Amino acid sequence: MQTVLAFDRPFQGARVQLFSRRRGWTDVVLRALTGSDTQSRGHIFKGKTLTLVDAAAQADFPLDPLLASGTTVLMYGGFLHSARVMALLAAGVDGYISELAHRSELLHAMSQVLEGTQVAPFRLPESVMAARAYGVVLTSTERRAAIAYFVDMPSSSRAVVAAGLGMSDKTLSTHLHSIRRKIKAQPGESRAAVSRRISAAGMLAPETPPVRPGMPGRS
Repeated sequence: MQTVLAFDRPFQGARVQLFSRRRGWTDVVLRALTGSDTQSRGHIFKGKTLTLVDAAAQADFPLDPLLASGTTVLMYGGFLHSARVMALLAAGVDGYISELAHRSELLHAMSQVLEGTQVAPFRLPESVMAARAYGVVLTSTERRAAIAYFVDMPSSSRAVVAAGLGMSDKTLSTHLHSIRRKIKAQPGESRAAVSRRISAAGMLAPETPPVRPGMPGRS
């Protein structure tokens, strides 16, 4: 197996870590970071760490330890399907840009994620943006469970909701526990209170398909 190529480079005061098994990918990123304009905004991100991971070889780099460490994670490279990108964002990745991105787009994306803005090569659904602003990202399954339990069937028992979703009561319980943990619900906080909290945050807003910049909308 090829050795992981890992480098540390500065970017506007931030420490940038690169992880890839492709020398060509690493060379492209290092060249992008060499220009003087990468420091043009001074050291505004001093003390922060950005981890840039080769998306085309992401399977070689477990994301969980990176995300748990609190570092900002930007995936770059390959040509990922929008569904895969959405799954990465839901898992906690801060952004993704494809290998087609120009050097300036890469640098701009790096600045955006360091500022706390989620980045994707298409317009994100409103519910994702709202959840991001609120500091909470629900997985697609958690969101489905939340809509059924808190919105569509608010008076039904957990067992009845689980049956309607085609999952076990234990599985639904796990998802609901994760949702409560993510929104920092207090022990014993009522179902209605949790419902009001996540609805107010816009996390259950109707989804719209990702739209790529420049694509005409549907009438």
